[in-house]
Amino acid sequence: MITRVLLVVVAVVVTALLSFWARATVLESRAAGLASDIVAQADARKTREALERFESAARNNPDTRPDLGRGALLLRLRRPDEAERVLGPLVRDEPRNIDAVALLAASLSRSDPEEAERLRERQRALNPLGLGN
Repeated sequence: MITRVLLVVVAVVVTALLSFWARATVLESRAAGLASDIVAQADARKTREALERFESAARNNPDTRPDLGRGALLLRLRRPDEAERVLGPLVRDEPRNIDAVALLAASLSRSDPEEAERLRERQRALNPLGLGN
C-alpha cells in the first residue's frame, strides 16, 4: 500500500516537472519565432509579446536559453543597455557560456569597449579553434 502511494506521488511530481518544462519550452519556441518576425517587421506589439514570452519562459526555470534569447532579441532591436542587464547576470552565473559571453561583448561594444574586448578574449579562450563562428 505504501509503495503504491509513493509511486503515485513520484508520478505526480514527475508529471508536474515535465509539464513545467514543456510549458517553458513552448513559450521559448514561440518567443523565438516572434523574434525572427519582429526583426523583419519592427512590430511593437510582437516585440512586447516576444519579450514577455521570453521572460515567462525564464521565470522559475533553471535553463538559461530564454534569457539568452531575450538578450539576443534586445541586441537585434538595438537596445544594448537592456541586453546588458539581461546578459550580465547570466555571464556572472555561467562564465563559460560562450553564447552569453559573445552577446554581452556585443552589447558592451559601444558603452564599455575595454570590457567588451576582455569578453571577446574570454570567448576566444573558451573556443580557441573558432568552431561554430
